[in-house]
Amino acid sequence: MNNKIKDMDSKKENCLYTYESNIDSNTYKQMVKYFPHIYWTYVYSGTIVNIILFFLLIMIFKGILIPVSFLIIYQIYIMVIYNVRLEHYAEQYFKISQKKGKIDLENHLEFYEDYFTYKKKELTNKINYSDIDRCVETNEYLYLKPKKEKSVIIIQKNKSDSKLIDFLSKKINNIESNIDSEIKNEQNKKVYNPKFIEVFMLLLCLLTVGSIFGAIFSSILINIKIPQYGLNILKNTWIFWCWLPIPILSIVLGIKYSKLGFKCTSNIIAGFIVGFILLPAGALCLTPSTLRDYSELNEYKSIIDAQLPNNGVLEIIASDSCSDKDKTNCTTINAYYDKEDVSELEKSIINNNHWIARKDMDENLKSLIPNEIKINIDSYVSFYNKTTNEYNTLPKESGEYEIYVMVYDKTYKILKIHKSNNIYS
Repeated sequence: MNNKIKDMDSKKENCLYTYESNIDSNTYKQMVKYFPHIYWTYVYSGTIVNIILFFLLIMIFKGILIPVSFLIIYQIYIMVIYNVRLEHYAEQYFKISQKKGKIDLENHLEFYEDYFTYKKKELTNKINYSDIDRCVETNEYLYLKPKKEKSVIIIQKNKSDSKLIDFLSKKINNIESNIDSEIKNEQNKKVYNPKFIEVFMLLLCLLTVGSIFGAIFSSILINIKIPQYGLNILKNTWIFWCWLPIPILSIVLGIKYSKLGFKCTSNIIAGFIVGFILLPAGALCLTPSTLRDYSELNEYKSIIDAQLPNNGVLEIIASDSCSDKDKTNCTTINAYYDKEDVSELEKSIINNNHWIARKDMDENLKSLIPNEIKINIDSYVSFYNKTTNEYNTLPKESGEYEIYVMVYDKTYKILKIHKSNNIYS
């Protein structure tokens, strides 16, 4: 429908101007970036979903740490994604609302000396010029936001008489003009070489996504160069932080060029997502170390009853609770010898009656093996009951016993010791 402005005989009808408008998705999309209340409407709806997910995670994980972390990270993501893609979501909302008949595409406005009216379907509203909360002027549009209303009245300047625009500029105080900024954006596009910026930001976006794989690959390499053991393998995750400058650069430049009129939404989104992955992944290096001085293994030397190497990497993990219901005060001790000569250790184990090849182990002894220890077929095992000072035998009476389950894995050159208090009834 063609927009039409008519000068009317004010003495006869008291109407100075009329305006017929036809709103489309592009018109609506251009409008939303000037009115924050529309952005916050989307954020509130996303927050409701976030809170629902938060309580679901509490029920799933039965704890508060992971749900709270998710709540904070996802809330930041919601606020960023709706900010950088506000026009896209507004356009989708307009199309859906249009199909459902919730948005009036045609509006009839009549302007009088002290007020104006606008008619939507069968309803006509009267609004005083003094009741205009905000008035925003751009190159193409004039936006009027009445107080206590969510709707924004849109006037397309190139399809209206300049007399109407001049009239409104006199009637409405503090018109916010964005004309200069829009002209400046167009000028900046020419100064910054649009094709170069677009190609550069596309490559940066791809590099940002690829930095996740780069971080994983570099983590593998550093684990080969500086090997870690057991739970201490997390100590090398600091390498993920070395890739953080890429997503940070993508966010900073994305925001900078977006303000200049370039489309860099994907850079900002990718930067935040990748950053939220790399940051906590790298923070795993702050996990307390489980490694101990190798000399502490001497405490168990008499129980092991084998020739131990002079050096190795020792890991000790102690816990009051155990995964097995019949065991308490569990301690897992792992000695790693992948860089040591273990020929004497293996020889002393093979020739020792206290050690049994896995394939020759009595099936009844399996009940002593804790869930924390996995035994390969080429391993050697030894069971020591410190309470009765017996090897490779089951308790004959009910009671509580201090049991040591020892495993030597020839393939990986690891000596494992699991100490616990076992209750037999």
